[in-house]
Amino acid sequence: MKIEINNKASIANKYIRFLKWRLFKSKERFDDLKRAIVYVKSEGKSKKEYVLTVKLWIGSEMIVLKRKSNELNKLLKNIVESID
Repeated sequence: MKIEINNKASIANKYIRFLKWRLFKSKERFDDLKRAIVYVKSEGKSKKEYVLTVKLWIGSEMIVLKRKSNELNKLLKNIVESID
């Protein structure tokens, strides 16, 4: 499985490692998971809003998950629960 991370929001590396770990863990559940691309970006200056987009290729299907939140921890928890 190939994982690509596009971190335009410059979030800490611990969050990126957490996402990769959870994606590799979901590989056990989805045998046909071939590729994952994660886009992280932030919007706004005074009050940042994080946008996280995950594209998963399972077999010949592509699944896109997109979430927005002001709190990065809740955003990561939400997207991980959606993958599992």
